[in-house]
Amino acid sequence: MIRKQLQGRGTDFLQLSLGRSTSPEQCRGLANTDGKTDVYSLGVLLFEMLAGDPPFLADSAGDLIAMHIRECPPPLRKRAVVSSATAVLVAGMLAKDPAARPTMAQVADRLQQAALAWRPPRTAPSHRVVGAVVAGALVAAVLLWAQRGHRVRALREPAVSAAARTVWS
Repeated sequence: MIRKQLQGRGTDFLQLSLGRSTSPEQCRGLANTDGKTDVYSLGVLLFEMLAGDPPFLADSAGDLIAMHIRECPPPLRKRAVVSSATAVLVAGMLAKDPAARPTMAQVADRLQQAALAWRPPRTAPSHRVVGAVVAGALVAAVLLWAQRGHRVRALREPAVSAAARTVWS
């Protein structure tokens, strides 16, 4: 279904749409990726949810891959009104070195702390959205973390599930 919707839009469109949150180690084609790859991808999604744009934009898949591998993301606080703790967390999630990234459990804990500590400013009621985004990110982080074990088991099984065949046919 997804593949049919993307057909005819070109290889670069497919690569850009699927590769916007690809970790540097995936871009380099390394085979030994782990949960830190998911942390990077969630960091890209959080950055986009908070700032309105992903950290990296490019006209071609090759340029986007190069940016994920080499370029530092722009500071989140220059694009969005967020706490310094949230900006530090997202920057850590987008670290190029997987060892420098927090674990998904640490991300979930820090997002929960940020959600509990967040108070809407009195002068800017539009910032209520930030609380909803942080809460949504917390739910996404916990779900990713919880599904990580299930996904690893599913990838080890030789048979593809009927649901997977339906999505990609």
